[in-house]
Amino acid sequence: MTDENSTAKKSTGENITEVPGVSLDLTWQLAMTIEFYFKYAVLVMAIFGKAANGLTIYALLAHNARDARNVLSTC
Repeated sequence: MTDENSTAKKSTGENITEVPGVSLDLTWQLAMTIEFYFKYAVLVMAIFGKAANGLTIYALLAHNARDARNVLSTC
């Protein structure tokens, strides 16, 4: 019984050493994850921006075409 207690005291009293570079790997992994999501966020914004610009150009062309028809029909 005393042997079990003495081994338990030894195992709880040991110092745990940190592995060098582990925190760097976690930081690197976080940076890569953020970069991954940032790239896709930029891609989504670009797609929506191009769609919005296309709708704006269509609206301008449709408005000008309607005005041109009205001018031609009144002549």
